[in-house]
Amino acid sequence: MPAEAPAYAVSLHDVAPDTWPQCERLLALCDRHAVPVTLLVVPRYHHGAAIDEAPEFARALRARVARGDDVVLHGYYHRDDSRAARGPVEWLRRRFYTASEGEFDALEESVARERLAV
Repeated sequence: MPAEAPAYAVSLHDVAPDTWPQCERLLALCDRHAVPVTLLVVPRYHHGAAIDEAPEFARALRARVARGDDVVLHGYYHRDDSRAARGPVEWLRRRFYTASEGEFDALEESVARERLAV
């Protein structure tokens, strides 16, 4: 009888060159227990260092994929820097619910497509 796949997984949010040291500590814990991880990557977290400026980070991501982890795009900057909110409900959602981190929440579709094409 084949071994059962784990019934759990971990999603590690905001993985980026600038957050990698903290991510490595969490990944070490997951590795000790053979926990599968989905890395939610932000290429320029809060407009910080870009992946193409951090070759060691890119190598580390490739190594994580080689060991079976998944990599998922989790925004480009992870900051809601777009236009002012249209009304109090949108303002509350964007400033409190997402803590100004919902990058794509208020973007026009054309801007979102352009950002994703980078």
